[in-house]
This record gives sequence, C-alpha cells and structure tokens, in this order.
Amino acid sequence: MPPIRVHAPEATTVAMVVFTGDGGDVAGPPRPLTRKGDEWVGDVPTGTIYGLVADGEGSRFDASKVLVDPRSTRVWFPAGHDRRLATRPGVGNVGRGPLAVALPVPPARPARRSTRPPVVYEAHVRNL
Repeated sequence: MPPIRVHAPEATTVAMVVFTGDGGDVAGPPRPLTRKGDEWVGDVPTGTIYGLVADGEGSRFDASKVLVDPRSTRVWFPAGHDRRLATRPGVGNVGRGPLAVALPVPPARPARRSTRPPVVYEAHVRNL
C-alpha cells in the first residue's frame, strides 16, 4: 500500500475520499488521516482513485473541495472536469476535479556519474 503523507500544520482534519473506478462517484465515507506532527498520514491500496479533503480555521480551507494529493505521481481527470470550480468558494467539485491515483513509490535511482572530469569554475563576484 502506498503511503499518503500531507504537510498541513494548520488543518484540523484531513480525510481521504475514495472514488469508484471511473472516478465519478464516491465509494464510501471519507477516511480520516492520522496527524503526526505537522503531517497527516495514511495508507491507500494500489490503484485506488482518491482525493483529499482538508478542513481548518480561516479562508485557506474549504471542506467542500476535494483536493489532489500533492505527492501523487499520477493525476486523473474525470470526464466532467471543470477548472472553474476551484475558484468558487463553497462550491463542491466531487466528480469534477482532478484526483490522485495511488501507485507504489518507485525506488530511488542511483546518482548518475559523469564520464567527464569535474570542472572548477572561478569567477570574481565584483565582475558579475
């Protein structure tokens, strides 16, 4: 299961909303994530289409909006996608906003080594 990790120190709640295979309908009630310091964490089954709902004090939060996971590696757009909904406070975007697709975290690639020798460049700050 890929982990979900969202940095949201000002949020009072963050929940994951799972959608059906076509992303149009909600597949059940929101699943709350667990707070660990300034981050909210949870797990999601591989291949799941999901979004996040964050709530908190002030105008930064809008619990009617389903948000895409900022760390997702694949984003899915439903057929009824409408960008304009993001600009309207209090207007929900369920089934019409971008959603994340849970994929396994790819292994870190080793650093590439150059076949060329390193170059040291010296410049005088005054002349730049």
